[in-house]
Amino acid sequence: MINEKQINYFMTVAHEKNMSKAARQLYISQPALSRYISQLEKELGTLLFRREPHGLTLTPAGELYLESCQKVNAIYRSVLNQMAYSDDLEKKQIRIGVTTLTGEFLIPHLIHYFDQNFLHVELHFIEERMEALYDMVAENKVDLALVYHTHHTTLQYTKIMENRVYLQVPPSFVKEREVLDENWYPGTQNPAIPIKLLQDQTMILLKEGRGMRKIADSLFTLYHIEPRHIMETTSIHFCSQLTDLDKGFTFVPSMVLHRYKQEVPQSIYCQLQEQTINRPIYCCYKEYDYLTPAEKSLITFMTQIEGRIRE
Repeated sequence: MINEKQINYFMTVAHEKNMSKAARQLYISQPALSRYISQLEKELGTLLFRREPHGLTLTPAGELYLESCQKVNAIYRSVLNQMAYSDDLEKKQIRIGVTTLTGEFLIPHLIHYFDQNFLHVELHFIEERMEALYDMVAENKVDLALVYHTHHTTLQYTKIMENRVYLQVPPSFVKEREVLDENWYPGTQNPAIPIKLLQDQTMILLKEGRGMRKIADSLFTLYHIEPRHIMETTSIHFCSQLTDLDKGFTFVPSMVLHRYKQEVPQSIYCQLQEQTINRPIYCCYKEYDYLTPAEKSLITFMTQIEGRIRE
């Protein structure tokens, strides 16, 4: 029968992939931990780890056992969370992991909603890089996280926003289109343009490695576009400001656009004829974890934010 100690020892070895490191993490001797794992394998009648020169790797049986341990752990935590919630509503808090950009857009909406509906619940926001947010949920460092991908298979996901990506065009481009008798206006309701018009243009993009930069680079590769010059920055807002100053083109997600357009109403956006670009945002949480009424309400509210902003 699986017990808490067994789960802890096995999962620590699986995570560290090294018996000595796992032993230090667990504050026991390495020989004692090795004997414990060997005894566990004997009880199960199969090897859980391959002993290789570079460390330990899970066997297929070990992978299955790890998945089972994770599920048992999640169900156990879920029961504890339900009991804690029913016993002590006033002390409940929700820890939400966000990136700086996502937090900048969503946090004001969430705080306003909770101030009106859940005064007994405290919202705690933890800013971190996107890649780290998945592990923070898996390791129970946050309850929810707002992410762009669904590749972490041990987590559950709810899509909260399509987050359409628009091309922001500089004023000089608009003047060129008006010569062709096209009507262009501030906002997003403008004619879609062929991506070939970006050939030999100056692009203002986030630095390499950022999500929006990856989207731009993949488009350029797919459609064989070579910008004349690429200006780089770490701020999506600065990209937009430079475009308004006629320094080039940039890509802006609607999450930013809806917040930013009120400050700079003259900004002009369009889509590409070749394809619609979305960068969906998901709320992720632990599989099998108990979601409190406040957490469920929060997730539902987040799925409605995009529609409310467009109204």
